[in-house]
Amino acid sequence: MVVIELKRDKSGNDAELQAIKYASYCSAFHSDEIFSYYALYLKSNVDEAKRKIREFIDDELDDEELEDSLNRDQRIILVAGEFNSDVISAVLWLLSHEIEIKCIRLETYIDSNGSLFINPDVILPLPEAEDILKRKQIKEKESRPPIITYDDKGTFNLSDLEERLRTTLNRPSKLTPRLINLLEILLSEDRVFRREEVLRMLFEKKVGSDVGQTGRYLSGLSQFLTKKRNSHLRQIIEYTTTGGPGGLKDNYKITSEYRELIKSLVDQLNKGKPTCE
Repeated sequence: MVVIELKRDKSGNDAELQAIKYASYCSAFHSDEIFSYYALYLKSNVDEAKRKIREFIDDELDDEELEDSLNRDQRIILVAGEFNSDVISAVLWLLSHEIEIKCIRLETYIDSNGSLFINPDVILPLPEAEDILKRKQIKEKESRPPIITYDDKGTFNLSDLEERLRTTLNRPSKLTPRLINLLEILLSEDRVFRREEVLRMLFEKKVGSDVGQTGRYLSGLSQFLTKKRNSHLRQIIEYTTTGGPGGLKDNYKITSEYRELIKSLVDQLNKGKPTCE
């Protein structure tokens, strides 16, 4: 969700605070609320609003993936003719703490014919420094000590676990074949797989038309693993995370005691045999 705080002239002393208040308010929106608000704006219905949002994000997302991808974070854009030094100082501090915020200065010009021209100029973060800042933040995240987590790992007996896995792997969703591809990768060797490896191997399996889309699909799979109802998946797949609901997940591995079970189910799927009775 993007919050844009627009000032007619100067930013004043508290533009960033106002925008933070709005971002905080928007952060609580559920997907149904987003669809409803957008439908009102379009003067249309919720289905049309959902269709347009899906087209904007990714045509291949099913309903559950679309809802999972919405409003996981927020970013802020401040727009003004001039920015007060207090606002600049606050924005620099927010950027250093990984809050995605941007300052855009609008300069206006009128030519000899009376035509108005507006020139948007990004003053923070500086375009030449933005990529460096993002790389630094990613490096700092990756250098944090990983926390081994299972997010309420399941404790099902083998029979119940197999039944739940059969149901999940036959679930009618575009995410299901991607999950199977992930399992195939983790089954290829009995070891830990780094996120970069998984991303590359998913792309080689043509999961996504480009690396960026493959990365989004991998993020969707990671989100699927952490859903409360999927503790059975966390019982078979181990990983590490930097912590928190949006923590970077890495070091994927299928728990050794379940490798044969998973391999059997995946082989059945690949041979076109039904995996549920």
